[in-house]
Amino acid sequence: MGRLSRYERLVLVLTALFLGTCAACFLARRAESAPVRVTATRAEEPSPAQPAPEEDSWPDSLLPGERLSLNSASAADLTRLPWIGQTRAQAIVDWREANGPFLRPEDVMEVKGIGPGIYGEIEAYITVDITD
Repeated sequence: MGRLSRYERLVLVLTALFLGTCAACFLARRAESAPVRVTATRAEEPSPAQPAPEEDSWPDSLLPGERLSLNSASAADLTRLPWIGQTRAQAIVDWREANGPFLRPEDVMEVKGIGPGIYGEIEAYITVDITD
């Protein structure tokens, strides 16, 4: 094996400096880092007195199979329908008082704020009772 050229010695010195700098940085960071402590806590389960609410439930929702008449339900009763709050319920009552009874359930879409989307949500829960 012969002597190293000037260029090869320079490459070896630069490589040694690079590796030394990397090792120093690694050791410095290792000494600085504190151990990581992870703690886990268990979330409290709902008490039996207060059952967890169902995702799609409404506070005063209708019973299975129950239907409200658009012509006789009060504004408070109408708020039990999905997507019908106090404002829309009152708008239904106001429309009924101004225009007379609803003739078909789909006539509720004539009320401002109730379109096909909301009608689709409440269709299964509404009816009209027309008395002579």
